[in-house]
Amino acid sequence: ARVEEVRAHPEVDWVFVTTPEHWHAAIALAAMKAGKDVCVEKPMTLTIEEGKALAGAEKKYGRVLQVGSQQRSQWQNYTGCELIRKGGLGKISKVVCYNYPSPWEGDLPAQPVPDELDWEMWCGPNPKVPFNQDLYLPRANPGWLSFRPYSGGEMTGWGAHGFDQIQCALDMDETGPVEIWTEGGKYDPPTYSKSESKDRGDKICVAPKYFFRYANGVTVETGDEATMGGAVFYGEKGRVAIARGKCESDPEELAIDALRKRPADFNDNHQKNWLDCIKSRSRPIADVEIGHRSATVCHLCNIARWTGRK
Repeated sequence: ARVEEVRAHPEVDWVFVTTPEHWHAAIALAAMKAGKDVCVEKPMTLTIEEGKALAGAEKKYGRVLQVGSQQRSQWQNYTGCELIRKGGLGKISKVVCYNYPSPWEGDLPAQPVPDELDWEMWCGPNPKVPFNQDLYLPRANPGWLSFRPYSGGEMTGWGAHGFDQIQCALDMDETGPVEIWTEGGKYDPPTYSKSESKDRGDKICVAPKYFFRYANGVTVETGDEATMGGAVFYGEKGRVAIARGKCESDPEELAIDALRKRPADFNDNHQKNWLDCIKSRSRPIADVEIGHRSATVCHLCNIARWTGRK
């Protein structure tokens, strides 16, 4: 359905936004203004300014907004972040994250538009470009997720999950890094003029590497020990590695003991958490501010890479 149809429909109480990133903010804003509660896939927005707008609208219209950062609701991830946040590793010395690629440019040739597709609507707030199946799909050859101005690349794709875990574990949900910088060459993205896999673009667009630092002195760097969507935390009492549905530690007893303490009523259904909060009008586990702050880390790392400066 078109945005205006959903917005005006009196029987629609909530909206789940699963479009490409360039449409997230417009649909979520229209829905909240019309009195609908919203769940938005991660990253919450394409830009930092859009994130500010959604955070303001959620408060202005009294809506419940959940972001699709489902690792917040997975027991292993929840446990690992809580273990670190509550001092289970002692003072954190450093965090290692995955080196996510930034997006590159696309100039794919025109293909016939499928009869059932409103391509002009798909392009939406972006300039209208020719239809191509490998732009229309999210992860294809390469798919819109690899291209500006539709996405922030895997920096905002998987990075939205990984950085969200770092924000959560370090108790930084209401703030973010104070300094971001890059090292190792200049960002030189390719332009894809024909369909091909992500491999070439991903390999080029992981340089330069990025780093960021929080006000408490904890520095985040990229390294091979971290997987997409997770991070490795080093502290006085050992190390904890978090990935999707996975929490491991050295010494291993740290994670094992924490994982054994799962409450009988723990809710690992991320969408149910949102629906429960719609009924209770309470704050969901990945609310608008959390989604905005985590996405902002992604956007700032991209900006540092694009500009080549702190």
